[in-house]
Amino acid sequence: MRIGPILERELLTLVRRKTAFLDRYVAIVLELAVVLGCAWVWDHREWDRRSLAGVSAFALTLFVLTLGVLLNATFGLVIAQVSKAIASERDRKSLDALLATQLSSAEIVLGTLAAGLVRWANGLATLVPVLVLLIPFGGVDPRLILLGGVGLASTAFALAAISVVASIVARTARGAIAMAISLTTSWFALPLFVLIMKPRLWPSGPAWIVTIAIELLASSPFGLVANLSGIVRRGSPIQAVWRMVGWELIGGLLLVAWAIWQLRLRSRAHYDNETRVAGRRILRAARWRLPRPPCGDDPVLWHTVYSNRTASPFARILGHLINLGWLGVLGVVMGWFAVAAFKELATRGYGATPEAFTMPDANPLARVLYELLSGTSGGPSSGQARLEFNLALRTFSAFFAVFYVCSLSVGAMQSMEAERERDTWTGLIATPLSGWEIVWAKMWGALIRSRPAVILMVGLWTVGVLAGSVHPLGFIAALVGMAVTGVFVAGLGVYAGLMAVNGRDAKNLIGTLPYLLCLSGLAILLPGRGSVLAAAASPPLLALCSLFIYEDIHTVFNGGLFPLGNGPSSYKPGLEARLVLALWGIGTLAQAVGALAVMRAMSNGFDAAVGRPTRPRSLTEKPSRHGMELPLRGIDGQVH
Repeated sequence: MRIGPILERELLTLVRRKTAFLDRYVAIVLELAVVLGCAWVWDHREWDRRSLAGVSAFALTLFVLTLGVLLNATFGLVIAQVSKAIASERDRKSLDALLATQLSSAEIVLGTLAAGLVRWANGLATLVPVLVLLIPFGGVDPRLILLGGVGLASTAFALAAISVVASIVARTARGAIAMAISLTTSWFALPLFVLIMKPRLWPSGPAWIVTIAIELLASSPFGLVANLSGIVRRGSPIQAVWRMVGWELIGGLLLVAWAIWQLRLRSRAHYDNETRVAGRRILRAARWRLPRPPCGDDPVLWHTVYSNRTASPFARILGHLINLGWLGVLGVVMGWFAVAAFKELATRGYGATPEAFTMPDANPLARVLYELLSGTSGGPSSGQARLEFNLALRTFSAFFAVFYVCSLSVGAMQSMEAERERDTWTGLIATPLSGWEIVWAKMWGALIRSRPAVILMVGLWTVGVLAGSVHPLGFIAALVGMAVTGVFVAGLGVYAGLMAVNGRDAKNLIGTLPYLLCLSGLAILLPGRGSVLAAAASPPLLALCSLFIYEDIHTVFNGGLFPLGNGPSSYKPGLEARLVLALWGIGTLAQAVGALAVMRAMSNGFDAAVGRPTRPRSLTEKPSRHGMELPLRGIDGQVH
């Protein structure tokens, strides 16, 4: 075949998949939110959109935001599609049959790579007309649009190369996705970590470490953003784009060549080592396994929490080192704010200050990152140190909410799908355990496995309370919001996993609800107060609004603008403090109602969904069309 059987299969089945159209719909909704939000901000601030210069500036801003949407969609589409392609064949026990065909390793790897890129192009093709219309109506240079397209394509190719390597190395599809995400995160964050921490931990170290870190940073889109924002300036923006494209192509080609070389070797090693790996796991479980509590009366919960405790010592040490690195970066950045906040607390005490009712002139996080990398020291304005610490906590909490929602929903869903992959689902539903016991154990297990991240966030909020940057009521609101969001998202993940185990098409729709909830927070950029209500259930927005400072409580009782909506760098100008409090209450209540509805639906419909025989509650109850419902008869033949 001219284009290869793997790519041809993707082209034939792409139009039959509902997810192919869902990718397009999501891209259209995101772009519509960007266009309407940009237009509203432009009109609200009364910026010029009538003259040629004003139209050109508006079109250029819209072009940059559209590239941001395309870049975020690229991460999700490419990694999710390519990383599990080969590993899922291994899960289905069909990879050996594929390798036994006349297809070469190059055809398999390149076909998988091309299939993932076709899926990516299909999802983002709907935004091409928007970019094309910016040329005649906005005056955007077509060469700039072509340069942006080249940068996106090279980034997609690099992500696909990383993902196909993860798909070959990992033994399962879940492990391949986790490995691809870890490698991508390290590619983005590790160079910045080296640049921030080396002058403080090893100032006399060799200079080539910094040189390598700068080149690695320049090879990623994050380095391009750092160049454009002035954090790490290296040449003009055009030069930065071409430098990124060059490094991505070189690195991607090397990774693809390694994947072609290692495909059959790794596959044969996985096959040959199955018995040895099982033996090593048993030995590790006996020698290195962390202590586990007794199983107790809830075996499903015990298995969900402690089923993955046989990792090798090297994997544990590496994981701890990575976590310590992230904690170090977080400690340095947050400590920059916390020290100034405690100094201000020592002079002014707890309570509201007049300067903190207005947002600072610049974003505090961007300023601190620039000072850390450049070695300068500016500091906050007088009376705004605790406000800046509060803004940093709110911004980090919003990003944490996105990570928390996505990881929790995926973990809960994969906990259900793992039962099918290990062929234990039939045995599980054959036990006397009720549907509610199974569902609740899976939800609670996913929440327990996320406790390290929760402890970290609660610790940061506690420091904010001690420094006077978070009001005690704001601390309580943040805890309540995290608990409600966790139960709701874990319920959605288990529900999606239940649909996946039983082969239902609703799995894709339910599994994307947590991501759509996060994206719904962008609706607040639209004009009018209705946009606030439309974004009320978004977990990142609720996390951003919940950490009330003393000035927020003061304005709630006395009336006035919310500090986040008052000042030159406000997120949404003109927001009243009481409206923000109502937003938090409505959003939290909506998530609580949604959590109860999901849990009730799973509990009542579990047996019918899995096809498990049930008994009617009375003789007059009709048999269910989903499963057998027979009355229970005793030895005497009477119905009981």
